[in-house]
Formats: sequence, structure tokens, C-alpha cells
Amino acid sequence: MAAEKLNSGSTGEEIEKKRTFPFGEVPSIRNVLVDELQQRGGWIVANVDTGTTWPVTAQKYRFRGEDIWIIPITQECYGGVAIRERADLNAAACRKLILRFLSAISWVYEQGISLAHGFTGGTFPQPLGRPNKMGISMMQDFDLSYCPEPVDPKAQLALGLMREGRGLNNPGYAFLSFYRVIEAAIPDGVQRRQWITAKIPTLRGHRTVPVIAKLTSDGVQNIGEHLYKSNRMAVAHAQREPIVDPDDYEELRRLEQETPIVLELATIAIEEMFGMETRHTVYNKHLYEVAGWKDVIGPDIVAKVAAGEQLVEGAVINLPKINVGLRDRAPAEPHLKMKASSASQYGKVLAVEYVSPCSRVLMRFGLDFGNERLDCDMFQDMAVRDDGTADAVATLIQHQAFKDALFCNGQLHVYDADTGKLLGRKDAYMPMNMFFDPEGARAHLSILQAEEEARRKREAAAGNPDNAATRA
Repeated sequence: MAAEKLNSGSTGEEIEKKRTFPFGEVPSIRNVLVDELQQRGGWIVANVDTGTTWPVTAQKYRFRGEDIWIIPITQECYGGVAIRERADLNAAACRKLILRFLSAISWVYEQGISLAHGFTGGTFPQPLGRPNKMGISMMQDFDLSYCPEPVDPKAQLALGLMREGRGLNNPGYAFLSFYRVIEAAIPDGVQRRQWITAKIPTLRGHRTVPVIAKLTSDGVQNIGEHLYKSNRMAVAHAQREPIVDPDDYEELRRLEQETPIVLELATIAIEEMFGMETRHTVYNKHLYEVAGWKDVIGPDIVAKVAAGEQLVEGAVINLPKINVGLRDRAPAEPHLKMKASSASQYGKVLAVEYVSPCSRVLMRFGLDFGNERLDCDMFQDMAVRDDGTADAVATLIQHQAFKDALFCNGQLHVYDADTGKLLGRKDAYMPMNMFFDPEGARAHLSILQAEEEARRKREAAAGNPDNAATRA
């Protein structure tokens, strides 16, 4: 079945579409190339190596203003990424854009992404057939709620080098790729050496700390200089000592052990010099929960609320219409274009209340600007008003299905209904001391559906055929 949801882009046109399959099931290619992927045209496809963890769900993502398709790994073919060539977007530009997209995914998921036999293409976006039917690593889909799109060429280069380094199985060249990331971020050699020297004592990676301790115990006085001369230069050149001999296993093993140091340094360099945070940093800050709300409400009001300063009575607050859905579930009809009905302040929290256009669904959100949190309790902050009509039950059915999905580790997403911008999102809901009863949930929905049918029959008999044939 097809699903559609607004993505975290800046316009309502930036949409992520998915064709999903049961979790753990590897689909057949014939079940993937449907809908838009059936359109004939000049498709460019990057075939992704099966050593990469790859989705079994097809997704369309808006990246740097272009629609890119993530082709899932299938029973017959490699996974891949596809884009359609146009007169103003030639094959070379398509290939470069795809690689930039893969580098962004690699950064978010902290994994290497290598190509299998490069690019293919043709009338349809079918990747190459894969000879080995086993040995794949898969996930349901990519969560790209956070996906950097740097415009700085140096930042783009740095992400590309990180993707390359993480995908290499040669420790020497992996080390070199990561070191080149630092060089891209800090071009000046003197400044770079000083930065590395200052950062090494601050590294805390579980694979990094013991290696630094060993180098120190072995008498290495300047670890930064050691990384440069004995590793970076020794791998890149073969004119003077030291030289890394690819047939010297002990030397390769040493490089492999020391690579986590330069990988952690490269990650920090990207964050500090280019402002691109890792997914872990984004999660720890939790700024994404109310980041979009801050933009539309405005810095002055947000700053006052965050400081606990009471807003003056009658203050004008810009509260847009919203769509409410889940990361992998499109907003239901009653949750579209909800309007703000009230707003009040409690300390550092701005409490806003929204109602659906049909006036039957109520949702309350606490915009906790002091703690960077979006508060919304599915049991206390969501309600449906039953006005006795069949449409009210139809609304309740859709709302209950949404709540069931939210309870099952759903990620709540709130979008600006006019622009499609992501206003805020929650992490996966984790019920405490509760469990989901699938049979009970289905039975409850069946009861509601029977009630809807009964009400429609009564409304039809009472001479209201229009309402009998419509759903909220």
C-alpha cells in the first residue's frame, strides 16, 4: 500500500513517499517499480553495495530541490538511489547529486556507503541484479527527519570523504580519507596541527581512549605529529621513510587500531567548522522538538517565554494551521489544517490548543521553550467530540487508528499546513508499564465501524442521504 507524508523541507512540495512492505520481508523488484517508478524516462541509478545496511521500503526524498528515489534492496537486485535525467539536469549532474545524497545519509547513519558496479540506468530505474541472495543487512526505512544539505563545497567534500572512509576495508586508505576531512575543514597546516594537539586530550570514544593510552605508554610524545608522519604521509607517499607497506600486516594492524582517533577528529572537525551536527548531537540537544515553532512564532516572544517572562495580555502570537501525523504515517483527514483556538502561558511553556476544521478533534501542545520540549500526552491532550452523527464516528475511527500507531513507538510530527515545514517532532513513543493489544484494538475499531454503519442507515432513513454517503 502507498503512504505519503510531508517531509521536513521548506515547502509543501517537499514530500516523502513510501511504498512499504511487512517488516523483515525483502520485496520483489516487480512490487517496487510501481506508480512513479513505472514512468519511462532517462533514469540514472546508483547500485549500492550489500555491505551497507539498506531499506526494504521505497522512499522518495526531496534533496537540494530535486526528487530522489531510494530503491530498496530486493530479492533480485541491489538496493540503489535513482533520479530522472532532464534537459537541465544531465547525467553527470544526476550522478553527482546522488553521491552527495548518499554522503548525507552516510553522515546521518554513520556508515560507509559504497557503490556496487557504479551507475546504471535506462527506461526504468531497476538496479543491477545481485548474484548473492544472502548476506544482506536491512532496515525498514531511512529516517531522514534530519538530513544535512550543505552548500559549502568544502563541507560537501568533507561528507564525501567521510562516506568513502567509512566504506573502505583498507585501514591505510580509510585513515587517509578521514585525515583529508580534517584538511578540508582546516586548510591551514599550522592551525590544523594546533587544533589536533588541542583536541586529542578531549576525545572520549570507546575505541579511541585505549589507543591514545597505549600510544602514550609507548612513549609517543606528540600523538598529532605521529598521526601525520607515521600514518597520513606514510600512506600517501612512497618516496621516503616512513612508508606503509601493504604487505606488512603488523603495520596495517597498527593503522587499523589508530584509525578511530582520526575518525573522531574528523567528525568533530565537520561539526565545529561546518556546523553539521551528528545525529547523536541533534538527539542530545533535542532542539528539533520545537525548532520549527520558534521560527514561526518569532525570536522575541520565544525568548520571553524561555526566560519565564510573562507575556502581556492580548499579545499577538503567530500560530499557523498545522497537520499532525507520524513519521511513517500520513496525517489523517481530521488532522489536516487544524486551527489554533487558544494559547496560554505557564512559566516557560506556551500551551496551544488546536481544533480540526470539522470541530470534532482537539489537540493540545505544550511548547516548552525553556527545556526545548514538545509536550503532548496522547491520553490527556487529544480528544474527539461525538456529536451523534456518523461522520463523528468516522472521525473517531481515523483518530483511534492514529493513536494506535502512535502507541506502537510512533514518532509524532507536526507540520505547518501551508508550507509543509516541520514545526516539531517527538522521538518514538515508549509506553511505560503498558502493552499494546492488537486483537483488542482491532475489535474496538470493528465496534466503531459497526456504529458508523448503523448511524448512516439511520441518517439515510431520516432523509439525510448526503451525510449517509460521506465520511469526515
